[in-house]
Amino acid sequence: MVSDPEDRAVRCVYLTNGASLSGFTLTSGLVDRGRHGGGVFCESLTAVVANCVLSGNEALDAGMGGGAYGGTLNNCIVYFNTAEASFDNYDSSSTLNYSCTTPLSINGVGNITNAPLFVDQASGNLRLQSTSPCINAGLNAFAPVGPDLDGNLRIDSNNGNCLEQEATEPTVDQKSRLLCFIKARSTHELESGFSVISITSC
Repeated sequence: MVSDPEDRAVRCVYLTNGASLSGFTLTSGLVDRGRHGGGVFCESLTAVVANCVLSGNEALDAGMGGGAYGGTLNNCIVYFNTAEASFDNYDSSSTLNYSCTTPLSINGVGNITNAPLFVDQASGNLRLQSTSPCINAGLNAFAPVGPDLDGNLRIDSNNGNCLEQEATEPTVDQKSRLLCFIKARSTHELESGFSVISITSC
């Protein structure tokens, strides 16, 4: 099939029922023509996104859920996404637990709406500043086992809470390998429904 040259869409991730995604940054996803979920589209609440950052994604042309559409999001930051129709960060069918987003989700528990305080959003550094409200805001049960990408403990022994994202500012040499990104880079989404994505900086 030949993709439509007018179609600008390339979604970061599509999750089918029962699928899960954990530990990624989803950015620069875009859907148009009434499609939803620029960062991630989930077929149902059984599709789970955990310990992820969704930022800088878009849903154009009457699309909803610029960051996420559907699914269950646990220990996530879903912030600074846009949707032309409504629901910039997530749509009303999404369930968010122990996540940072705005507006406050009525589906789920333990969420906060404060801005996440990224180190440098404009340059793509979505790590957290040391004063971020997202630090210690996650739920331990949703956190992966083992240390974070900096080799630090994910569970703060002083208060027992999950460190939702690493907070230390990386040096220039470290920055390229500290986060895993799924960044939409194609100008077209194939008519078959598969998105062209690139996984970088792992």
